[in-house]
Amino acid sequence: MAVMDNFALQPVGLSDRTALAPDAEWLETDGLGGYATGPVEGPRSRRYHGWLTTALRPPTHRAALLKDVAFVLRGAHGEEALRAQRYDGGILDPSRVARCVAFRSDPHPAWTYALEDGSLIALEALMPRGRAAVVLRLSRLSGPPRALRWRPFLAGVDHHHLQHETAEPLATTKLGEGRVTWSWAASLPALTVRHPGRFDEAPFWYRSFDYALEERRGFDHLEDLWSPGEGEAELGADPVYLFFEAGAPARPPRDDETPERIFLAEKRRRDEMGSSLDRAAEKYFVRRGEGQSVVAGYPWFEDWGRDAFIALRGLATARDDLASSGRVLLEWARHLSEGMLPNRFPDQGEEPEYHSVDAALWFVVAAHEHLVARTRRGGVPAEETDVLHGAILSIVDAYAAGTRHGIGEDEDGLLRVGEVDGPPLTWMDAQVDGRPVTPRVGKPVEIQALWLTALRIAEAVDPDRGTRWKSAAESFRERFFDSKTGGLFDVVDVDHVSGTVDARVRPNQILAVGGLPWNWLPRDRARAVTTLVRRRLSTPGGLRSLDPSDPSYCGRYEGSPPERDGAYHMGTAWLWLWGPYMEAELRCGTDPLALAGAMGQWSRWLERCGLGHISELADGDPPHAPRGAPFQAWSLGEFLRLRRWLHSR
Repeated sequence: MAVMDNFALQPVGLSDRTALAPDAEWLETDGLGGYATGPVEGPRSRRYHGWLTTALRPPTHRAALLKDVAFVLRGAHGEEALRAQRYDGGILDPSRVARCVAFRSDPHPAWTYALEDGSLIALEALMPRGRAAVVLRLSRLSGPPRALRWRPFLAGVDHHHLQHETAEPLATTKLGEGRVTWSWAASLPALTVRHPGRFDEAPFWYRSFDYALEERRGFDHLEDLWSPGEGEAELGADPVYLFFEAGAPARPPRDDETPERIFLAEKRRRDEMGSSLDRAAEKYFVRRGEGQSVVAGYPWFEDWGRDAFIALRGLATARDDLASSGRVLLEWARHLSEGMLPNRFPDQGEEPEYHSVDAALWFVVAAHEHLVARTRRGGVPAEETDVLHGAILSIVDAYAAGTRHGIGEDEDGLLRVGEVDGPPLTWMDAQVDGRPVTPRVGKPVEIQALWLTALRIAEAVDPDRGTRWKSAAESFRERFFDSKTGGLFDVVDVDHVSGTVDARVRPNQILAVGGLPWNWLPRDRARAVTTLVRRRLSTPGGLRSLDPSDPSYCGRYEGSPPERDGAYHMGTAWLWLWGPYMEAELRCGTDPLALAGAMGQWSRWLERCGLGHISELADGDPPHAPRGAPFQAWSLGEFLRLRRWLHSR
């Protein structure tokens, strides 16, 4: 469809680098839960910024090992660093720093720096998939050969935490021919670097690195890092490769495992993938057990059930990556319990949390779409069909009979949800001081749309079940219509009190029209709901979580953690919801060409914050600054799903 022709992501280069947001960030991942991330320009500003964070129990229990590498180039006119560090009090050091003149994030992060004499130096970073490692390549693009000094800064802590100076060295150093290994005092995998030239031990604690974004988010923002020494090599005609790997074996590397070959092999693999969006989608897939899962977002989320199944439809199924969608669904099906799926696997390996009513329902949707796509492609393996069909029916039967947290089918055929003073169970699950901000106990609107969808899918799996979804759909249309706004109530039977309603205008109602396989409203009401959402809740590329006219509306997601949690679902705009909203517009007959501007607004998020990705949130108020995680799976997934949906029509 022509409307999508202008939505390809363009690489960021010399001519358009200045169009980037000041806080633009890049991302590399290893497919195991580990990652590298940082700012395009300037000093590190998050506790999560670093060159190598690794998953100790993939994809969770992540530890930040290598926070930074300081590069200094020495020439005839003295020394220049590639980047400064920021210390307490806003002090930047060193003061003489090269100028970044070009950057691109795809197929891997690459910078071009201009030195004072006009010489150009390239720095590239790449994580080979399936290895807890990162390769850094420095190349001389122009100018005379130079001496390159590099100094690593190590942390060795949980990636959510900050390191502070200790009385003892953080790790012991073992020098080898062209390699250095650091063994930690803590229970962490050894970190090995393979390098050219020499490495001299000179251990030292560098104190009070200052992370501006952490301070802005209301967290501790000063960190001490340990540097074990400094390496030196000649940057001449050939590039310099530094290969850092966690848990590397003690044996010498094979001849075919040089850092250069590892770098080039991974680069070739990515080049063969096709588009930048394909490469971006892959970053969220991680190993879990013998299968796969989906990380909800980087840098601080783990793999969450609800997020995984919403994202999976775009990240895999819509891209015809049915091998990945199948592995994810089969892996998660193993964790089915009383008809429920975990909302998250905690980062430290505790028992999974079954605190989500909609994770299992989104699984049903994702499994259904995967099986439909598989069938169109030539058939589904019998074992896969049996597992997924069995999971679908188990979920529907358990929910109908009643399961944890007061979830069960009511007399009107709709799904009652939650317990007063119980945990929040829908996607609006923020808590402050242990209490839900938006408890939504009763019959939430989007849960009913998901429940009707699950009932209809179950009938397709087992036609002998009949069509009870039809009577439930009639109840839904009758009980949720709000004649005052023309939209839908957010919750009916609030706190399980029959006949009570929550009439606040929220975006959840859009899922009754778009975002699921079927529209559950008559055409006139579907149009009314879509119009209400457009007028009250839409922002450029996202939907506000609450009507701005509501007295409880919070238009900015900022301040301390409790302040931000209080605003999370009380006005903050969510970018993943643009997918269901745009689909609703199209189902209501809006001309796709008329939506080109709206799609363009959405695609511009790919270059605003997490480059090549779409962030989690934006402020509800103008100028709608990006907030939350800069790389969010369901935000990108919904973009890809709708992009495919448009192309297919």
